Amino acid sequence: MQVSTINLSTQSKAATTIDVDLLEQAFQARLEAFALNAHQPLDHYQEQDLPRTAECLEMALLELRFLLNEIKLLGLLKAL
Repeated sequence: MQVSTINLSTQSKAATTIDVDLLEQAFQARLEAFALNAHQPLDHYQEQDLPRTAECLEMALLELRFLLNEIKLLGLLKAL
């Protein structure tokens, strides 16, 4: 198996900045989508649909984990 490494020092500063800007925009879009869907578990709970409420909460946990990983990655990339 070949292992490839990313050498950011060989890339131009402008290309790296553009990549980080795109990642930031994508993160913001996903964060906004998460915020807009935040009411779904409450809606299902009010309808007495407990299994669907639990499913929505589990999905929210996964989305939050992904968002947290992305924001950590953005922080690392900005620190370069």
